[in-house]
Amino acid sequence: MTFPTITIPDPTAVGAWLDQEQPDKGSPQRPTFGIYGWQVCHWTGESHIVPCGTTPEELLANLRAKLAEHDPLAKAREQLEAAGYAVIAPD
Repeated sequence: MTFPTITIPDPTAVGAWLDQEQPDKGSPQRPTFGIYGWQVCHWTGESHIVPCGTTPEELLANLRAKLAEHDPLAKAREQLEAAGYAVIAPD
């Protein structure tokens, strides 16, 4: 059986970022590599999202996109605008 080789340009930086974002070492939110590639489970405060990717970079891009979809501020902004309020950014 052959496993794919994964090259991470700066493993220390990636490890520090993961420790910052996912500090609990026993957390199910830790990235894992399996039959479907890289996968992580993340609790958004309302529900779980499970992004995946064939590379760590693809996983991170997918995670960022899914987090943006579940952004509570964006959701509140959409609801306010739908109700007829003008939402402007502070200076």
